[in-house]
Amino acid sequence: MKLNSIQLKQTYCFQHIKIDFQHNQHPITAFIGTQASGKTAILKNIYHALSWFPARFKDLRTSGIVMPDQDIRHDATYSKIDICIEIPNEIGQLPESSNAKSNSLNQCQWQLFKVLRQDGLGVSKVECTQLEQCITLYHHALKQDPLQGMPLIAYYPSARFVNEISLMSKNTPNIWQTHSGYELTAITVTTFSRFFEWLRESSDIENAQSTYLLQQLLNIPQIEGQTENQLEQKIMQLRSQQHSSSLFILKNALNQIFPELTDIYLEYYPKLQLVVCYQQQTLNYLQLSSSLKIWIALIGDVVRRLCLLNPMSITPCQEGEGILIIDQIDAELDPEFCSIILDRLHTTFPQLQIIVSAQHQAILENSAYFQYFNLNKNGISEIPRQKIWQEHQHYYDQIIQEELTSVEVEQLNNQDELSKAQEIFDQIQKLNHQQQAELQRLLQADDDCSTEISTY
Repeated sequence: MKLNSIQLKQTYCFQHIKIDFQHNQHPITAFIGTQASGKTAILKNIYHALSWFPARFKDLRTSGIVMPDQDIRHDATYSKIDICIEIPNEIGQLPESSNAKSNSLNQCQWQLFKVLRQDGLGVSKVECTQLEQCITLYHHALKQDPLQGMPLIAYYPSARFVNEISLMSKNTPNIWQTHSGYELTAITVTTFSRFFEWLRESSDIENAQSTYLLQQLLNIPQIEGQTENQLEQKIMQLRSQQHSSSLFILKNALNQIFPELTDIYLEYYPKLQLVVCYQQQTLNYLQLSSSLKIWIALIGDVVRRLCLLNPMSITPCQEGEGILIIDQIDAELDPEFCSIILDRLHTTFPQLQIIVSAQHQAILENSAYFQYFNLNKNGISEIPRQKIWQEHQHYYDQIIQEELTSVEVEQLNNQDELSKAQEIFDQIQKLNHQQQAELQRLLQADDDCSTEISTY
């Protein structure tokens, strides 16, 4: 599933905008703008509209996130969100209908309305006929193909932090259900508590599986000829479980984003704590910098969702598709890492459509194949890729020109010194024998004087 477009009317600070996402050519879309330019409003309303998909998937009577009254534009009496998604071909196509506005049968649209009454209270309405037809297609596809997964829909607001982590086992059965991969409520703050709960449960399960296999290895009967074959089979079984485990998938994803991070695991004794191997050092997770803690938890939470939504997949990070939304992606990043984070996210989750917002232009440096929008007081405008490369080329040419100028100045200074030295040498050559002897005596006397002064 991919997001094709979203249209906002009388919503937040926007009177009317429509954004078309070119997800086939640009897997990542970035909104660049200063504070109060409307970046968060766009991303938040995308998530609110998309939340109706998992809500209807859970139950056709379940509601997604309802548009709040305060999102209606000032002095307006209504607000409307129109969203369009593209359904994968393997899921199927919507039935032909004379009311369908889409040009393609694999595109699904639904609308959210909020109208203010005379007493100031808002009345919500949702038009989701095509969405319910789309949900029916997904249910049918899951029955026909057990390997079929569900699309990711994840939103991480700018207010995200890791204050403390809860690693106590709660034995919550709902933690492994597909619906746990979705959020059906408005998100204002993210603390990643579900990720840490999932990490503890996954570690407990894998420890139990390893213990069971070890017991089987110890209980293999000592029969000549059969022991080696059984031992080899058990070891192969252990390896296959390891490479398909959730923790193995998590470690691989984190290592792709942070090559310096080579391992992450729970240490049960002498006390329960989360341990990471970062930059060839073994550290407690809470000892890491705030930005690194947040990003480990964020990537881990994306992996958790993909594992839950694609339970039969061996490589959910590479196969899982959907939409990942991150607000203020550059808030906790230094400029160097900010310029490569989008590329690494796309490499780690190649099938995801990633939509982010940022304030700094550094996010654009190494991402020529992505789609960018600029937000300012005049509205929203798409930044052409050619313009980005022209700006980068201009900055590069300026740097090269400055370096060449400094080199040329240095060369000129060196040439002046060489010319002066050559001129003095020529003058010395023109002196007669008596004048050269007098010059040598004066130079010797000057050297002796300098030696006496330095000795003193």
